[in-house]
Amino acid sequence: MMRIRNGQLLASGPEPAEPPDAVGVFETLLLRTGAPQFFAEHCQRHAAGCAHFGLDTASDAGTLRTAVDTLVAVNGISDGVLRWSTWRETNGSVNWQVGVEPPRPHMAKPAWSAVCSITRLPPPGPDAAHKHLGRRIWREALLTARAQGFDEVLLMDRQGRIVEGGVSNVFWVAGGVVRTPSLACGPLPGITRAQVIAVAREVGLPAEESLLTLADVHAAQELFVTNALVGIRPLAALDGVPKADPAPVTARLQAAWRAAFGWS
Repeated sequence: MMRIRNGQLLASGPEPAEPPDAVGVFETLLLRTGAPQFFAEHCQRHAAGCAHFGLDTASDAGTLRTAVDTLVAVNGISDGVLRWSTWRETNGSVNWQVGVEPPRPHMAKPAWSAVCSITRLPPPGPDAAHKHLGRRIWREALLTARAQGFDEVLLMDRQGRIVEGGVSNVFWVAGGVVRTPSLACGPLPGITRAQVIAVAREVGLPAEESLLTLADVHAAQELFVTNALVGIRPLAALDGVPKADPAPVTARLQAAWRAAFGWS
């Protein structure tokens, strides 16, 4: 696969996209028929992250879109994953990189299984609002969960409240109300998360930000997670315990999402 780094087309090598835990930000989103979904929103968040971390970069929205079109053509991938990042090297220089890849295996699963991690997240700081590269806790928890056969991991704070998944935002349904952890708990303000809340309200479903404990998720009538690659994905099981099937509210949201955006 070819990639673009700092405007130059390069062959992908064995090195990682960026140094582990570098100061920087990244975006991962769905590439559908050559078009990155919610591209403007992701560009806006990326720019805000660069400003927060003091990263001067030439990867504006126009530059990025040109890079995406080039990579779609040279790699022959029009449906899959787009990822770009901007980071600071130890010598102070700032790099940016864009890559496309085929769909990831878990994207094809109609429902996921998840496990609650024993790892506790620290209190949210000013970096929590940005999709930054220093997410070692999330990465390690997800790798552990997937090694055990799960698709996703749910992470809690030190008060025992569910914050988010390793690569997703978490929602639950109780009494016909769609709820998701409050941003005050520290979840990433996901772009898909915001869209799902808006879609729920548009179809007449109450949607609220709330506090969610482990007892709540186990008692929830329905559970689902959201991210930019899969949209809305039901959780079929949590900690090895199956959840109710069918999940009518989740199915209604998925149908509304498809009607609004053409994919699920």
